[in-house]
Amino acid sequence: MPPKLTKADIKRKAFVKDLLSGKSQTQAYKDNIATKEVSDNLAAKEGSLYVRKRKTQEELENAIRDLSPEYVLDGLKREVETAPLPDTRIKGLIALGNTRKCSVFKDSTPSITNNTLNVFDLDELRRRLADTSYSNAPITDQLT
Repeated sequence: MPPKLTKADIKRKAFVKDLLSGKSQTQAYKDNIATKEVSDNLAAKEGSLYVRKRKTQEELENAIRDLSPEYVLDGLKREVETAPLPDTRIKGLIALGNTRKCSVFKDSTPSITNNTLNVFDLDELRRRLADTSYSNAPITDQLT
């Protein structure tokens, strides 16, 4: 049987849920924590303090850990489709294109550096291969 949630736990969960759905700390605080009408300035200050509390941080970490990649991609897609400015839509599309699932912009070649896999894009790899000072350097220098 799960432990009974207190009123504070329920408010905290609602606050975190609102943050993850895209609400600002100010609005999430006003909607879930504030017990009376508060100004935006006060809600911003209190929301910022509230999000730093240990229990709120733990709740955020748990909620973020539970997010699936599909949830994140769907959220990005919604934001891109509803963004009011073309620049915002473009940035959103770039973010989507750079996700592991899409990898639209990754035409890359893996290389191993200090036991770590690094990925260079083809232009960077071509530049390094064409650079004679680079290709004449000792192999250990080339790997860093």
